[in-house]
Amino acid sequence: MEISGPGGGSNHTHLTERGEILEDAHDKKDELRAEDLELKLNEPFLNFMRLRLIPQWGQGFTSECQLKTAQDQLEWHSQIKPTRLPVLALHIGNKKFARTNECDIFVKFFYHKKSVIFQMSKDKLCRKVDIPFDDITSFCFVFGQQSDILTIEVKSSLIPLSAAKPLPGKFLDWKVDYSKDDEYYFPESK
Repeated sequence: MEISGPGGGSNHTHLTERGEILEDAHDKKDELRAEDLELKLNEPFLNFMRLRLIPQWGQGFTSECQLKTAQDQLEWHSQIKPTRLPVLALHIGNKKFARTNECDIFVKFFYHKKSVIFQMSKDKLCRKVDIPFDDITSFCFVFGQQSDILTIEVKSSLIPLSAAKPLPGKFLDWKVDYSKDDEYYFPESK
């Protein structure tokens, strides 16, 4: 993951799902622009709107049945769950975090919140970085034989968050955390 902040400096971050980090895979990557991350109108939404715009949409069994079907499809699409990917290694700048038995690392794509979250959990401490889709300037997946790499370039500084692991059934209470008390802190982005 490559993260560029204000002032022209940059942090290089690689997210690896399996295997080794590929250092020079620039010629293999397929880059997406930030515009490619925008939510697009899907077919269930368009069908629902077309049926709602028909002047006599409430008259007759067929129109009501079609409207109900379109509305059900629209509701199903709005309930898409976040995607969670386990990660073997996370690079932010010159700092590398490796997945171990004690340290769990993963990335989540929240489609309704329009953000990507990188999170680490170790013992009773959790740390994360939340990246809104609007801050992403480029997004690249490299699929290799030994590793898959996700590279993200961000236009603003990262805000590291931390929380203590709560009791089962409780939610995490995230707070901004710039402390460097242990080896699992996120480095400052430039």
